[in-house]
Amino acid sequence: MVDFQNKDAPYLSKKIPYVYPLIIANILTFLAFGAHTFMRDKELQLLEPPKEGGEDTLVEKWTMGRGGWHMVFVDLLLATTGLALLNFTTLLTPEKSTYNFLLSTSHPVE
Repeated sequence: MVDFQNKDAPYLSKKIPYVYPLIIANILTFLAFGAHTFMRDKELQLLEPPKEGGEDTLVEKWTMGRGGWHMVFVDLLLATTGLALLNFTTLLTPEKSTYNFLLSTSHPVE
Protein backbone atom coordinates (compact mmCIF):
# COMPACT_ATOMS: atom_id res chain seq x y z
CA MET A 1 0.00 0.00 0.00
CA VAL A 2 1.28 3.48 -0.82
CA ASP A 3 2.01 5.65 2.20
CA PHE A 4 0.37 8.99 1.46
CA GLN A 5 1.34 10.38 4.87
CA ASN A 6 5.09 10.11 4.17
CA LYS A 7 6.40 13.70 4.17
CA ASP A 8 9.66 12.69 2.48
CA ALA A 9 7.89 11.49 -0.66
CA PRO A 10 9.06 13.19 -3.89
CA TYR A 11 5.53 14.24 -4.86
CA LEU A 12 5.30 16.29 -1.64
CA SER A 13 8.42 18.32 -2.42
CA LYS A 14 8.64 21.72 -0.79
CA LYS A 15 9.89 23.33 -4.01
CA ILE A 16 7.03 22.28 -6.32
CA PRO A 17 3.82 20.96 -4.79
CA TYR A 18 2.62 17.78 -6.47
CA VAL A 19 -0.57 19.49 -7.62
CA TYR A 20 1.11 21.93 -10.02
CA PRO A 21 2.22 19.35 -12.62
CA LEU A 22 -1.32 17.93 -12.68
CA ILE A 23 -2.83 21.38 -13.14
CA ILE A 24 -0.35 22.15 -15.93
CA ALA A 25 -1.23 18.82 -17.61
CA ASN A 26 -4.92 19.69 -17.23
CA ILE A 27 -4.40 23.09 -18.88
CA LEU A 28 -2.40 21.58 -21.75
CA THR A 29 -4.95 18.86 -22.46
CA PHE A 30 -7.73 21.45 -22.31
CA LEU A 31 -5.90 23.66 -24.82
CA ALA A 32 -5.30 20.70 -27.13
CA PHE A 33 -8.95 19.72 -26.78
CA GLY A 34 -9.96 23.29 -27.66
CA ALA A 35 -7.70 23.27 -30.72
CA HIS A 36 -9.22 20.00 -31.89
CA THR A 37 -12.72 21.34 -31.23
CA PHE A 38 -12.42 24.62 -33.12
CA MET A 39 -9.95 23.60 -35.81
CA ARG A 40 -11.78 20.34 -36.49
CA ASP A 41 -10.53 18.44 -39.52
CA LYS A 42 -10.29 21.30 -42.03
CA GLU A 43 -6.90 20.16 -43.33
CA LEU A 44 -8.13 16.60 -43.77
CA GLN A 45 -11.14 17.84 -45.73
CA LEU A 46 -8.77 19.68 -48.09
CA LEU A 47 -6.86 16.44 -48.67
CA GLU A 48 -9.98 14.41 -49.48
CA PRO A 49 -9.32 12.24 -52.54
CA PRO A 50 -11.80 12.29 -55.43
CA LYS A 51 -14.70 9.90 -54.85
CA GLU A 52 -15.08 8.99 -58.51
CA GLY A 53 -12.11 7.67 -60.44
CA GLY A 54 -9.82 7.73 -57.40
CA GLU A 55 -8.03 4.82 -55.86
CA ASP A 56 -9.90 2.95 -53.16
CA THR A 57 -6.79 2.76 -50.98
CA LEU A 58 -6.48 6.55 -50.93
CA VAL A 59 -10.09 6.94 -49.81
CA GLU A 60 -9.59 4.22 -47.21
CA LYS A 61 -6.44 5.85 -45.79
CA TRP A 62 -8.09 9.26 -45.77
CA THR A 63 -11.09 7.85 -43.89
CA MET A 64 -8.82 6.15 -41.36
CA GLY A 65 -6.89 9.38 -40.82
CA ARG A 66 -10.11 11.28 -40.26
CA GLY A 67 -11.31 8.62 -37.80
CA GLY A 68 -8.00 8.85 -35.94
CA TRP A 69 -8.44 12.61 -35.63
CA HIS A 70 -11.81 12.12 -33.98
CA MET A 71 -10.48 9.41 -31.65
CA VAL A 72 -7.77 11.80 -30.44
CA PHE A 73 -10.54 14.35 -29.86
CA VAL A 74 -12.36 11.90 -27.57
CA ASP A 75 -9.11 10.97 -25.78
CA LEU A 76 -8.39 14.63 -25.07
CA LEU A 77 -11.92 15.13 -23.77
CA LEU A 78 -11.60 12.17 -21.40
CA ALA A 79 -8.11 13.21 -20.26
CA THR A 80 -9.26 16.78 -19.60
CA THR A 81 -12.29 15.57 -17.67
CA GLY A 82 -10.30 13.07 -15.62
CA LEU A 83 -7.59 15.57 -14.75
CA ALA A 84 -10.21 18.17 -13.80
CA LEU A 85 -11.81 15.64 -11.46
CA LEU A 86 -8.42 14.89 -9.90
CA ASN A 87 -7.44 18.53 -9.55
CA PHE A 88 -10.61 20.34 -8.55
CA THR A 89 -12.86 17.86 -6.74
CA THR A 90 -12.60 15.37 -3.93
CA LEU A 91 -14.28 12.72 -6.03
CA LEU A 92 -10.94 11.06 -6.83
CA THR A 93 -8.64 11.22 -3.83
CA PRO A 94 -5.52 9.11 -3.32
CA GLU A 95 -7.44 6.96 -0.87
CA LYS A 96 -10.05 6.15 -3.53
CA SER A 97 -7.70 5.79 -6.47
CA THR A 98 -7.66 2.80 -8.76
CA TYR A 99 -3.90 2.65 -8.38
CA ASN A 100 -4.26 2.15 -4.66
CA PHE A 101 -6.90 -0.52 -5.25
CA LEU A 102 -4.70 -2.36 -7.72
CA LEU A 103 -1.76 -2.28 -5.31
CA SER A 104 -3.87 -3.73 -2.53
CA THR A 105 -5.20 -6.57 -4.70
CA SER A 106 -2.00 -7.48 -6.55
CA HIS A 107 -0.03 -8.32 -3.39
CA PRO A 108 -2.12 -10.48 -1.09
CA VAL A 109 -1.46 -10.11 2.60
CA GLU A 110 -0.25 -13.29 4.27
